[in-house]
Amino acid sequence: MLKRGAPAFHEHVRWEETIAQLVTREGLAPGQGGLLEVGDLRFGSVGLFESQPEWLVERRTGGPYVLVGALTNSRARLYLDAHGRLFERRGALFRCVAASPFVYLERWAAREGEGATPWWIEIPGRHGAALGVALSIPRFDPGSDALAGTWADGRFCVLDGTADWPSAPATTVLVRAFEAVAGLLDALRELDLPVRISPCGQVTNMDLPAAEASEAPGEAMAEAPLPSSSRRYAAPTDACSGTVTLRGGALVQEVRDERGVEVERGSFSATGVTLARRMQASEALAARVSPEARDYLDAGRYVRDPRRTCSAGALAKALASHAVPALPGAIEFEGLLGGLACEPGGFGHRFGTLDMLLRYEESGISGKSAPSQRGGLVVHDAWPRVSWKGRQLVPVGDMVDTRLYVGEDGLVVGHVWEVDAVHPVAAGALTLLEGLAVRRTFLGLRLREVRVDADLGEALGAALGLARCARASDAVRSFWQGEAIVVWARHGVAGEPAETRIAADRPERLVAAGRAALTAAPMAKLRATPTAFEHLRDLGARVERASF
Repeated sequence: MLKRGAPAFHEHVRWEETIAQLVTREGLAPGQGGLLEVGDLRFGSVGLFESQPEWLVERRTGGPYVLVGALTNSRARLYLDAHGRLFERRGALFRCVAASPFVYLERWAAREGEGATPWWIEIPGRHGAALGVALSIPRFDPGSDALAGTWADGRFCVLDGTADWPSAPATTVLVRAFEAVAGLLDALRELDLPVRISPCGQVTNMDLPAAEASEAPGEAMAEAPLPSSSRRYAAPTDACSGTVTLRGGALVQEVRDERGVEVERGSFSATGVTLARRMQASEALAARVSPEARDYLDAGRYVRDPRRTCSAGALAKALASHAVPALPGAIEFEGLLGGLACEPGGFGHRFGTLDMLLRYEESGISGKSAPSQRGGLVVHDAWPRVSWKGRQLVPVGDMVDTRLYVGEDGLVVGHVWEVDAVHPVAAGALTLLEGLAVRRTFLGLRLREVRVDADLGEALGAALGLARCARASDAVRSFWQGEAIVVWARHGVAGEPAETRIAADRPERLVAAGRAALTAAPMAKLRATPTAFEHLRDLGARVERASF
């Protein structure tokens, strides 16, 4: 450690000696990425920092901290301070997770012990000690410290906090003997605690038939006494509700959205998890967006999860906890697109401010670019407190390489974080979505694409007889469509340059559009993809070959 300019903590040396003795005594094969490897958990400084030497020391207030472990599934890294306390770095988050790595490993082993079901139960609030008493579960001292307690026996493992964050205001229960679940429900009823079940292993997914995903009658939605075999679902937001019921050999969790429509039914047995879902975003937004937008949502495999969105009041409260104002544009955006996300195989987009805040808590979004650029996004103190060109922004979505924010005037901007470039995207949530639907058609034609640095949409629309797509157009950008052609004009809002893009599937339409563009902008040049250039080269020297 000293040779590498890092501190040599006594507690660090003691820990490394201990796991080395453990590996030797138990005859374990040393892991490739660390001395001790169990599942996705790796411990051993040498094996870790040899591959990533820049990770060895974390220098921040209260430190320095030295690298001792990693969690490969979440890309989190584990650090030790001079007092032997263990900290986790996950993205921009850096927080204490145990009084020592010894406690952390014991807690992890208790959590991952043999016989546990492939799911766990989460309860809001810190109720580990009360559950331990109610269920006669002894406290497991090796896995407990001042941050969090652990209670374990052959039936259950009860953890203060969540599985990833011991200090979280929650309680986690892992079931080792499914036949004891009825007693757990009795204890939860006596303590008047709601529950939420989350899978932590392989899941069998299926569609929930429309006939079964019906709206619950009013009396069923009211607060009414539940049978002894049921508990109220611990809804993470005010946009959902539900119940958890013991039925035969499984716990059945029914989740409903704010309309009372069942969107997910999960069956959690001793050996498996089956989730039947009906969360199609196109159904949830059927009355609010165009048929073209609904087709786009279906093509992108978008779902709307009520657990990832909330009401305006709840969103304002969540933003206030981060010292961020509830801008009207963010409230409007949440009301339309909150909770939308693409399933695997879709476009990879996610929308909604609450979802972004939850992702920060889960993975530690930093919001920063390295290196930062002049005119790029400014992160004040910590994400999500950000601004651009003096405009205060609120995060509203993520489109793979572009993070979306909304400003005080409702303007939606995109931050390409890899290059720290910010540009206006749309004037609001509705035109953003409708524009994405039109853009999908545009991208299908882009092998023959032309760009010009001028706002020529109106002129080209008139010259070519194209219809302006009003549902997708706004003050930021507009679209014109015709047979086998799309024109996309950016109007130069917020000091950004104006531009017009043309994509056509037929050469004669492309040539006509190119000729009209040169006429409308006598000083401009056309930049064309190689395929488009072959058809436009006869228009003269103002046409250039380019790659987009």
